[in-house]
Amino acid sequence: AGRATCGLCAGNRSRRRESHLNGLQSVWRSLEHRLAAQGGSRPMEKVVIRSATRKYLFALVGSLGVVVAGIIVLLVQASDESPRTLAVLGAWLCILVFGGAALVFLGRFMDPRPRVVIDSLGILDRTLGVGLIPWSDIKAAYLSSVGGQDVILLELRDPETYLARLSPSRRAMRALAAGNDLLGFTPLSVNLSWVDANSQEVLTLILKRINETQRRPLEPGASPRPPARPGR
Repeated sequence: AGRATCGLCAGNRSRRRESHLNGLQSVWRSLEHRLAAQGGSRPMEKVVIRSATRKYLFALVGSLGVVVAGIIVLLVQASDESPRTLAVLGAWLCILVFGGAALVFLGRFMDPRPRVVIDSLGILDRTLGVGLIPWSDIKAAYLSSVGGQDVILLELRDPETYLARLSPSRRAMRALAAGNDLLGFTPLSVNLSWVDANSQEVLTLILKRINETQRRPLEPGASPRPPARPGR
């Protein structure tokens, strides 16, 4: 009788667990249907884009080579009884310009932090210096190029909010590049120069998330048309 009672209790516990699991699955399916009906989406996987360290290493070595060449020219001219002023000025110019570039390349090469992070919250591009841009603030995105380097132009609902976050140095750089607005460039863009990522794949990911946020998916084969901008 005791064994029968224990078996009956175990059977009841098993049925309760099964009922509980069925209830949880039912709730989960209900939430999925509700999200689908409301046009919602599951959190996207975080995409981390890092700098192409090999490119920065090659650029660093090349810059240091020019600096060394400039130093050699200075030493040769210093030992000459009648040094050439133009050669000395050119050597100093090479040392200063490429020496500064070498410091930048070294910093990028040694920096382990990601350049761009794309997740369910939005887009974070550390080269912009404006912090996270939520998906709800992004209207559209277009792929273009500047000096042969890919950029993704972001059309924001209120770009002035993010431009106000720029540091003084970045504001000065933007003022110098004010003519880009006339060429169709947006105020802010994701810089994909010298990164380990495919620009077209990154754009596809961004467009997919924008359309999910706006709850109006693109028709098959359709793509948003940007305003007048430099062609690729």
